[in-house]
Amino acid sequence: MDAGADADAGDGGCGPGDKVCGGSCVQVDDPDFGCGLTDCTPCAFANGTARCSNGQCRLAGCNSGFSDCNLNEADGCEQPTGTDANNCGACGNVCVINHGTPKCENSACVVDTCDTGWSDCDGLGSNGCEAFTERDPSNCGMCGNECQPAGSMCENNTCRPVVCLPGLADCDQDGACETNVGAFDANNCGHCGKVCSLPNAVTKCNIGKCEIESCVAPFLDCDGDPGNGCEVDPGKDNALHCGGCGRTCSTSNAISATCIGGACGALCEQGFDDCQTPAAPDADDGCERDVSDDPSNCGSCGNVCALDNAVAGCTAGECIVSSCTGTFGDCDTVATNGCETDTQTSVAHCGACGRGCSMDGVAVASCTVGLCTSACVDGRGNCSTIAAPTPDDGCESDVSADPDNCGGCGRACSSDGVASRECVGSVCTSSCLVGFGNCTMPVQPLSDNGCEATTGNDDQNCGGCGNDCTQLSSGSGLKCQNSQCGCAGNDGRCRQSGGDGVCNASNICVCDGSTCQPGEACKPDGGGNVCTCAGGAACTAGQQCCTAPAGCVDVMTDATSCGACGRACSPGFICSSGQCACTGDADCDAGGGGTCSAGTCMCSSGACAEGQRCLPGGICG
Repeated sequence: MDAGADADAGDGGCGPGDKVCGGSCVQVDDPDFGCGLTDCTPCAFANGTARCSNGQCRLAGCNSGFSDCNLNEADGCEQPTGTDANNCGACGNVCVINHGTPKCENSACVVDTCDTGWSDCDGLGSNGCEAFTERDPSNCGMCGNECQPAGSMCENNTCRPVVCLPGLADCDQDGACETNVGAFDANNCGHCGKVCSLPNAVTKCNIGKCEIESCVAPFLDCDGDPGNGCEVDPGKDNALHCGGCGRTCSTSNAISATCIGGACGALCEQGFDDCQTPAAPDADDGCERDVSDDPSNCGSCGNVCALDNAVAGCTAGECIVSSCTGTFGDCDTVATNGCETDTQTSVAHCGACGRGCSMDGVAVASCTVGLCTSACVDGRGNCSTIAAPTPDDGCESDVSADPDNCGGCGRACSSDGVASRECVGSVCTSSCLVGFGNCTMPVQPLSDNGCEATTGNDDQNCGGCGNDCTQLSSGSGLKCQNSQCGCAGNDGRCRQSGGDGVCNASNICVCDGSTCQPGEACKPDGGGNVCTCAGGAACTAGQQCCTAPAGCVDVMTDATSCGACGRACSPGFICSSGQCACTGDADCDAGGGGTCSAGTCMCSSGACAEGQRCLPGGICG
């Protein structure tokens, strides 16, 4: 037979359930070639035959004349029950004969030698040397020598005529038939001199036959044969009669079974254990416990799976975490320490195992009640604090630029009077609708007030913050009407530094017949009067005179003063004909996408008003 390494040559084209041994395909479960997927070593049991079970060699049966008396497959069929007088024909069958020495031949108890004066005349091993030839009239002096005539007696191996009635005998040789050998005389049971004596037993004579009256403790008569007396000691290592007659040690889920001191024990198969050992007379149950998946006996008897903060389970004889209790999690997947992590406070496992608190924009990470409540670096805010299983986003908000969290979480830039909300440097710098100005710009912790100033008729903030009409004329100062500085029907407002001028119907100053630009007054120059912007040069056509920004501004094209002095457009917008307009899709995207169409932003909510962009959610603002 080839060595086990032959199987490593691969399947060699063999079919399912086969392997290669010695260059040939053989069945995986053929015990002549081993029982494993790779091993070709034949299964071998002393004096027995083999079989395959679950990839292992197991004892199938014993050869004639041999038995597995210790129920241990490792040493095969170790007992030669064909010749062993202590296990003759069957395990535990001890050869005991009357009046002689026994032996075992061909699995049967026979007489080896007889005691002096006794012979085995019937050739039956069960009753031993049954003939007391010194006095047996049927075997007088030797087997088969029957005294004649009938009723004669045998004395000192010699026949002599005594005629007694059936059941009576002349045992004291006085010529009288005084002994009732057919009754209950244990010293003359059946014929003169036959004494009832059986191994390990208290005997009696019953109508000329020797019987067991009781066994001498601890022996028992398990085979019911009085010829061998009380043949079994149930306290000895006898797995067939352990603690009582016929009480066999079970091999259920066991490789072998033993009996020690009347108690059964077992060498268990993998995954099983002998956790309870019933005492006689209860039947033995072998390896009754499946310890592969029992949390109370996991891997071995009494090994109770108890894990911290967990409901424990058992798989393949190892304790596992079946589920975690409370807010704890088995985050390291090491069963021995149970559910070791409190997901309510762990920065590495906040809300769920593996969900770490992000360090994006974070100064100090922290976890509270399963939420990442990390402290942020300057300019960032932890505003969303999303829950598991969604990954944490750290300090996700740029509070220096987020109009919903400007300067701090939840501090939204107001939309009052606002064309487009904007946050720059943690301050709401929102662009305004026509007629409104973002003049105060409060900072955290104060709430934003949007474009709080009404600039349509505010002399100090005319059309835009800081555009002070009163500073443009040294007279009584210009007035603000419809977001534009003018003379308001008062000629005196046009006269600066002694100059002369009049106020026309459009509330614009006229100097010596020359119509000024909005916001200008008249000053003397070379004997006449000319238009001036705050005492300086006059503005060109299409410009306005402003104080914020100071000087002449084309409010029809200047994105920082679009339609009025100091009225800034949204970032990226241009000023076209005094209206703020987008030039591309990117100008419209303030977190809500959008497209630019003919200078107007188109959001999912529809077309926006002049100067508005698309905010998160696709709304204009």
